[in-house]
Amino acid sequence: MRRLFLLLNLIFHPNLYAKSSVLIEGNSKTKEKVIINEIKDLLENDNLIEHLDEIERRLWNLRIFSQVNLNVEDQKLIIKVQERWTTIPIAKFSGGGGTSYYALGLYDINSFGSNTEIGAQYESLNNRPAGVIWMRKPQFLNNRNLKLGFDLWSINRIRFFYDQTNGEDDGALTLQRKRYNGFIEKKFYNDHLNLGLQFDYQEDEISDFGLTDELKDQNAARNFNPDHESISRFTSFYLDLGQINIKNYLQEGSQLSLKTSIAHLSAGENSVLSGNEMTLKSYKLWQNKNNLNFAWQFKLKSNNYKDIQNFNYLGGFEEVRGYMDGQYYGNTTWQNNIELRQDIFENKYGVIQLATFTDQAKEGEDLQDLTERKEEILLSSGLGIRLISPKIFRFVGRIDYAQTHTRFVSQGISFGIQQFF
Repeated sequence: MRRLFLLLNLIFHPNLYAKSSVLIEGNSKTKEKVIINEIKDLLENDNLIEHLDEIERRLWNLRIFSQVNLNVEDQKLIIKVQERWTTIPIAKFSGGGGTSYYALGLYDINSFGSNTEIGAQYESLNNRPAGVIWMRKPQFLNNRNLKLGFDLWSINRIRFFYDQTNGEDDGALTLQRKRYNGFIEKKFYNDHLNLGLQFDYQEDEISDFGLTDELKDQNAARNFNPDHESISRFTSFYLDLGQINIKNYLQEGSQLSLKTSIAHLSAGENSVLSGNEMTLKSYKLWQNKNNLNFAWQFKLKSNNYKDIQNFNYLGGFEEVRGYMDGQYYGNTTWQNNIELRQDIFENKYGVIQLATFTDQAKEGEDLQDLTERKEEILLSSGLGIRLISPKIFRFVGRIDYAQTHTRFVSQGISFGIQQFF
């Protein structure tokens, strides 16, 4: 009866337990109920000291604090936190070859102190307006195990193609997409299993809008006509096994993610196709060695989609560094990324982190073609510098130098924001 009474009180009066048994300090923006919702099941235990590590883990994984300190005095839990700056501006600008693009926006993962991510972005490609608004709500219905989210997109993008032997321009297309996406997730077994259901509706128009005459001539030379419309409806089921824990900008743990999608496509004729993805991530942290952090990621993607914009692409800043963005593509791809990250300077305001990395990948039409085709795997390696602010959410500036070793051999320096995987 005691547990039932406590549970009912925590559901209908989430701050009641906080006022009687928990003291929270430092949360000038974050509402107390956000913290209580995350740990209220643990507060029912008689011996809180046994659960301090788990309470700390959950609070760090909220991603909104730069410091979390816990203490217990006379069975009263004292939580001291420092909040991160979570209101992040978005500004992107690029141009050249008769093309101009810019994007301006803003998002906050702790909007109104409620642990809710809300964002909006306006963008323009050659004066054609587009944008996106999105929302992510962890602790949906005051349940730490439920998460709800949606996106509303209007996208204008140019995808360039490259000669796979020398990396020179080989045509392009412009994608104009209207996208409506929604999902719901539920966690089980203390975050070791996450199940999700996602619905995604896309209206695509492929054209040569905004392309230079030179790119149009290259399309004509390879007999490629970017004039195509399609509607796609995706229903996806996914699960995550394992646990990756965050401590400010550091990560530790392993997780296997599986996703399967059924796609209803209409482009002249209706068809039902499918896609599958597997991702394995693993992090090992040695905090007594300048926060030495080993990071490993492996991805395998396969689908039988027919539209070129839905293929899997390899090359560039988020797949295989050193190669051109999307230089290689196919219905089936794998990629493997390994990084060793080490802090070389650290204080409470900023961190300089050195990264040593190697990337590998390969593309094919299907799994059999992927394993049998004679082309070399894509292989690159290099060094990177990360400029990190622990007090600002996702404030990571990246400079990566990559050398490719197979197929198209080159090297280059790339700049970006946010940590890779």
